[in-house]
Amino acid sequence: MEGKPALAEELAPHVLREYALLADGERGVVVGPRGDCCWMCVPRWDSPAVFSALLGGGGVYVVSPDHPRFVWGGHYEERSLIWRSRWVTSYGIVESREALAFPGDPHTAVLLRRIRAVDQPIRMRVMLDIRAGFGADRISGLSLHNRGWTGRSGPLRFRWLGADDAERCDNGSLQAVVEVIPGRDHDLILELSDRDLPDEAVRPNDAWHDTEQAWAQAVPGFSGTLADV
Repeated sequence: MEGKPALAEELAPHVLREYALLADGERGVVVGPRGDCCWMCVPRWDSPAVFSALLGGGGVYVVSPDHPRFVWGGHYEERSLIWRSRWVTSYGIVESREALAFPGDPHTAVLLRRIRAVDQPIRMRVMLDIRAGFGADRISGLSLHNRGWTGRSGPLRFRWLGADDAERCDNGSLQAVVEVIPGRDHDLILELSDRDLPDEAVRPNDAWHDTEQAWAQAVPGFSGTLADV
């Protein structure tokens, strides 16, 4: 892909308080203010990282406004580790709802990202660069079919849905520009596993519903504390 540089080249470190953590009980993902998933170990917390850009390594997964000028914010949804990144740009406001499907599977991570244009149509840049083994293993065996992109990185298999128009860049990553309009959310789903993936891909609405319900059951509500004052 020619034109703008890969998103990874535009990312810079931020103070730690500006990062969010997604988790599913088996592993976690660190998400930066530019929508960059910059640290993630798969399949478990103590496995080698597939995204290690946070510490200067290889591998990152970015969903960010196409326009470089924006004000960033975000928040966790109540009683969960579902995170909402929010960007105010010159062209409008856009959010990306982020979560690891919960509860997690010991062998397979499912990263859910749902882009929502709040008030105006907006273009989002998306880039996936899986580098298993702390950046050592590029994407290989890449193919595109009706189940999305599939391939490998080292010992891991992956499937990526929602970016069929992505192109392979010189650095081995997949990059696309997605246009999102109000009222029509755009789902991206990444499955990563140390085993063969099932034939049937994850369904976005089902995965989000199950994750919301699981968090609601896992985290009790508290009342009658000083926080209520």
